Amino acid sequence: GGPDDVKAQLLGLLLFLTPRDLAREWRRPLEQLPPALLAGPHPALQVLLSVDVAAAVSVLGSAVAGWDAVETELREAAGRPAVELDSVLVATQVLVNAFIHLLESNDSVRNLGMKSVDASSSAATTGSEVVLDFIAGLLAAGRVVVQSNFALRLLRHVADKATVLLVAEPAVEAGEGPGMAEGRRSEQGAAVKAGSPREALERLFERLVTAVGVNGEGSRFDPDKLSLQETEVVLELARSASFPRALATLHHLRGDYPAALACHLKLLPLEDVEATNNGRRRAAVGASGAVSSAFSYVWSFLGNGGGATAAQRAAMYDALRAAAPELVSADPEATAQLLLAHYPGEAHAAAFLEQLSGDRRLQYAFLTAAIRHKQALTQGLGGCPDDGDCKIADAARSPYRSYSSATLHPAPAAAVVALGGWMSQPAVANTYVQLLCEFEPCAVLPFLEQHHEYDVRHCIRLCGAAEVWDAEAYLHERLGEWETALVLHLRNVER
Repeated sequence: GGPDDVKAQLLGLLLFLTPRDLAREWRRPLEQLPPALLAGPHPALQVLLSVDVAAAVSVLGSAVAGWDAVETELREAAGRPAVELDSVLVATQVLVNAFIHLLESNDSVRNLGMKSVDASSSAATTGSEVVLDFIAGLLAAGRVVVQSNFALRLLRHVADKATVLLVAEPAVEAGEGPGMAEGRRSEQGAAVKAGSPREALERLFERLVTAVGVNGEGSRFDPDKLSLQETEVVLELARSASFPRALATLHHLRGDYPAALACHLKLLPLEDVEATNNGRRRAAVGASGAVSSAFSYVWSFLGNGGGATAAQRAAMYDALRAAAPELVSADPEATAQLLLAHYPGEAHAAAFLEQLSGDRRLQYAFLTAAIRHKQALTQGLGGCPDDGDCKIADAARSPYRSYSSATLHPAPAAAVVALGGWMSQPAVANTYVQLLCEFEPCAVLPFLEQHHEYDVRHCIRLCGAAEVWDAEAYLHERLGEWETALVLHLRNVER
């Protein structure tokens, strides 16, 4: 036969030979076989692993990579005709199931407990750890499935490895002296974040959680996913291993968006944010690294092609509103773009603005950023660069830098209309005039000239109290009060 036939026969023999078959081949009485081979599963595989676990796992992993043989073919190649099977598995899954059976067998675990030196590391690793690493890699890649209780074992294994590294890090620095250790951390911080072994373990942990899935509160129970109790254990594992991104992913999968967003707000900036096909995740790359991960998270979830349900979108808005001060203080334009893109309703804007009422500078920064975004969208649609909003944007730039000057919204015209709806509310317009008087007086007049939704008499009082006389004069002119307007103009010139 061909190479695949030989491969199927060898793997089939390893998996399906019985102790009696081995005794016959070795020409020994059955009772003289080692106890582990008699009591445990897959005796031929145990024999191979007893020589060198790492080498055996590496060879077997290479054998099943990209190979689509099924269990019936393995059985037939080994002379074990397929019995009545509940399902037909691929070769990789059959091999993983065999490894799991060995790990769950006490005698077999003792047989795997020998030290096996991995070729890429000078440190010795137990055979069980080698097998767990192998299964974890396949599960994270979506090539196999495991039951939730074994998935919990894999997650614990990964977290334990990370904890060992976490404990070892201060010990490594102990011999350097405080100044040298601190300097090394600051100089190599980005490199450590981008490619450290602990980061690789966290990414593996996160992929495992995503592959297995979790049962959320109130959702229909899925026995293939982590139970509520198992999820609580995994949350604690992520905390103890200092896996903040994995912790955020766990909260998200549970549907706890406020907790997930809170985790992302604490994260350092992503070193290698992967752009989606339409580039929306560029919204994560911001001036404020403290929340770049948060914007990436929300844009990815809401901009995933309609995958989020109405209930999920509403829950995410509640999370955004609760975190409004943190988001706006870090990047007001990013926040405005996010709301214009996914929550353009006037009620959403009003509620969000109300959440910022404790800090008037944040209210000002948010509304100014929204107008700046409208300017960019209008110019992108061929709007006049002399638009009044453009003047406001130039005159009233907030002290914050945005993550992007590019138009990211997929429907610019809709965003422009949405912003018009926001500013058409008299309460919002009046609030913004008051904020401009307080934080950027030179931008009040351009705004008043281009918008007419505000209460003129109310704004006259605001401008008068702030001594913004050119704007106050303009409002009097609108009411036909020319003499008062002239007095204010003269006063402004004298100043």
